[in-house]
Amino acid sequence: MTFEQPWALLALLAIPILIIIYILKNKYKEETAPSTYIWELSRKFLKKRNPLRKVEHLLALIIQIMTIAGLSFALSHPVFTLKGKADNIVFVLDASASMKMQAEEGKTRFDVAKEKITEIYEDAVEGSTFTLILTGEEPKIICEGIDDASRFGLFLDSVSVTQQSNDLTSSLLEAQKRLSDGSSNLCYVLSDRRISEEQLENITYVDFATEKANYCIDKADYTLTTKELKINGSIYAYGKDASIKVRFYADGQNLGWYGVNAVQEQENIFSCTLDNTQLGLTGISEFKAVIENAEQLGDCLVDDNTFIKYDNNVASKTSVLLVTEGNGYIDFGLKAFSDVNVTTVKPAKYNTNKAYDITIFDSYTPSELPATGAVWLINTDYVPGCGFKFTKTVDVKEDGGVYLDYAENTDDILYNELTKGIAHNEVLLGIYNRLSLEADFTTIMTYNNLPMVFAGKNDAGQREIVFSFDLHDSDFGLKYDWICLLKNFLDYSNPKLINEFSYEVTDVLTFAVSDKMKSLSIFTPDSKLEPLTIIGKDYVTYQLDMVGTYSIEIEYDDGTVKQINIFAQFPKEESNSIAVDTKNYQLSTNELTVKGDGLFDNILPIVIAAAIFFAADWILYAHEQY
Repeated sequence: MTFEQPWALLALLAIPILIIIYILKNKYKEETAPSTYIWELSRKFLKKRNPLRKVEHLLALIIQIMTIAGLSFALSHPVFTLKGKADNIVFVLDASASMKMQAEEGKTRFDVAKEKITEIYEDAVEGSTFTLILTGEEPKIICEGIDDASRFGLFLDSVSVTQQSNDLTSSLLEAQKRLSDGSSNLCYVLSDRRISEEQLENITYVDFATEKANYCIDKADYTLTTKELKINGSIYAYGKDASIKVRFYADGQNLGWYGVNAVQEQENIFSCTLDNTQLGLTGISEFKAVIENAEQLGDCLVDDNTFIKYDNNVASKTSVLLVTEGNGYIDFGLKAFSDVNVTTVKPAKYNTNKAYDITIFDSYTPSELPATGAVWLINTDYVPGCGFKFTKTVDVKEDGGVYLDYAENTDDILYNELTKGIAHNEVLLGIYNRLSLEADFTTIMTYNNLPMVFAGKNDAGQREIVFSFDLHDSDFGLKYDWICLLKNFLDYSNPKLINEFSYEVTDVLTFAVSDKMKSLSIFTPDSKLEPLTIIGKDYVTYQLDMVGTYSIEIEYDDGTVKQINIFAQFPKEESNSIAVDTKNYQLSTNELTVKGDGLFDNILPIVIAAAIFFAADWILYAHEQY
């Protein structure tokens, strides 16, 4: 037992003082006068009939001592330890998007799960501790080892459901750490996944899945001509079959609806054609498809009933000047892309009078770099400002050639962008130039730790791609990787901000930052403004975390401002209202995984006892006097 206010025990010093007062109390002798003799006889008669009279003073002393002791203990607030009676609880709360589904009138699955946690921690023994972990793409530890139930309640009230997918495994790994080190002994998992008891070990599982149906639009697209508007897409139904009405809009114009007989738990593809001679559409910047009768069908989630596709008209052809004596690998490779316009000239006819988005020097070293646009240097010598030095040419044909490897720069955003979709095929090389880097380039391919293909910005701030060899001296042009790498180099050299406009929540946007870009800002679906830092960067990333339309605003050096829109849809896997989880989940315990000590610190019984003794003392005093 411990005391929160031990100084209050000083009040016990009043007990010996009280005893001394009783000992020193004046003991006077009563004398009987004749005039009062009859009354005295009457009092003696009453005393014989009241047996408490003999112990009246002793009882008063005992009651007063108990009153003082009770008040002293109440003020000192004693705390009693209950060995091994408390639980150290870890709550793993599913905060994924599916928990937004309606569980009952006016309450989501997440709301009901929070109410269950409240019920558990309020019923827990005093002295229990509580840890709260939210599931999502990654586990989020909200609080840990909280021993105050009311404070833990504040943490619980502060959390909200996300629009992310659920990774239960990683959250349970966090719970396992706490069971292993002994800081917790009990784990509650509250989720809407359907998991049987046979799949769980050392986990108390509370299932919040409901039998309500859900319907979602997976995708919607269109093809527009002067004669017709052809619409196609797909719908998923979960829980039961339904006849779904999908209404279409083009820039806010109601195009009518189309009926889809959706079969549950399968992709229901639909297609319809509208007469554009009557609609008169010349272009669509926002195409929207909405499930119109979702409420009538008892749909438990509204966030996945809408799909939007934006056409931001950002596509434009990339102008390329190829300076070469003749390189089919590059020429034919570039012409394979419809959005690239290639002009090929021989070195003798090269001049800098016209600006191009990209200038490629193939086995030709110019006296200076072009003033504008990106630059590719393929098998060239040193050019002032190029950012590297030429050492010598190495011929390894007699040795059978050498093989190039892709660099291990997976933590570099530029490397990841330039190598996405690459099969990482080996490249055999016969002759190469030994180059040393002076600027901050990202190495793409290497041989014996030498940079063979690299990218970055040169001394003038231009985007630059460098090959230290002639493609004809390698088998690179015959590989699948060549065309894929060529496309990535084009996107980097003349970047479009983004290439797609439809995403799912939790997707990561990668923005290509152009040299002329001054600022980049994002307006989220809830109208919050989030500026992104782009200074000194080729790429910036942004993770989508909510359903709806994001507006991206770009300001350029010349003062012009451009705005494009993208739509992030509800995560497809989270739309399944009746999903069954087939994984096995288990937590292991050890000798450290034990219950904690409970506490009893309720002073109310002591206060009540002290009040009773105080009342008894007054009753005894009144009896003595009257």
